[in-house]
Amino acid sequence: MNTPPRISIALCTYNGEKYLREQLESFVQQSLTPYELVVWDDASTDSTIGILEEFIREAPFHVRLLRNKDNLGVVRSFSQAIKLCRGEYVALSDQDDIWLPDKLEASYQRIQQAERDFGADIPLLIHTDLRLIDAEGSEIAPSFMKFQRLRHVDVDTLKTILARNFVTGCTCLCNRVLINQSLPIPENIFMHDWWIALIAACRGHILFIPEAKVLYRQHTSNVLGAKNPYYHNIKELINHSTPNKAAATILYLYHAAKELENHLNNLSCEVPTFIDSYINALQKGGILNAFTVLFSIKVRTQGFIPNLLFFYRIARGQHIKFIISDDSEPI
Repeated sequence: MNTPPRISIALCTYNGEKYLREQLESFVQQSLTPYELVVWDDASTDSTIGILEEFIREAPFHVRLLRNKDNLGVVRSFSQAIKLCRGEYVALSDQDDIWLPDKLEASYQRIQQAERDFGADIPLLIHTDLRLIDAEGSEIAPSFMKFQRLRHVDVDTLKTILARNFVTGCTCLCNRVLINQSLPIPENIFMHDWWIALIAACRGHILFIPEAKVLYRQHTSNVLGAKNPYYHNIKELINHSTPNKAAATILYLYHAAKELENHLNNLSCEVPTFIDSYINALQKGGILNAFTVLFSIKVRTQGFIPNLLFFYRIARGQHIKFIISDDSEPI
């Protein structure tokens, strides 16, 4: 008999009592049983811990529960959870979604094929589409990617993800090579899944399963959540892009590129030649550097209006004063 794959699930919780039981039950219902569940709780004050302790007593796989004394935020919490995962593969999970029963199995089969194609020593990330549901579980959209007007990009993947991440963390399955090369996750990175996707795009491969394998719940407490991108972007352009919002967005991109360059140097890995030019262009801002980013280096997001907004934010240069003063992000 084949040995079952050692797949760890990294789950972070914070006051998740309303939806957590459904997500935990979806782990149990997986056609491919996980090896372990590592839960890092970010100082919940509701009944989240009680729900988890009840689940631990009945779970058909090993569960480890750890808690922050103080609220540290999603990036630092996920970084800790991922570090503690012992599996050959790591799946990321949010607390309020629902995995479809073949989520792990489909992702594992795809990553096995990728290891045969590219080698088991190459960083690999598998992500899937999602079905968007509301707080009560009713469908909003059958495809989260189409709703967000995003697509998986196979060509110049790193350049696309440097402008906007199209990988949703709660769908991801990563191999151990990718996890090892992604840690530690820098604290000033906007989101943990974006960082892991950057490493995968730079050092290995990102592969996509177009079918939805996760029910992605949209509710008032989402950290990010889904938005109608065209309405959102047009509204920002009409409002001349709120200065703090524009500055924060470009700062996120600038810090990500800087951290990626530093991380690759620490790994003694080759740094893509365009990254330094991209960092310098963002650092200086202005119209000429906006042209450099989008048309010379060709770091672009997806869609005409999002790219117009991206160009406008770089050209306007609201972020420059924060880079010069090394200040904290303005929102």
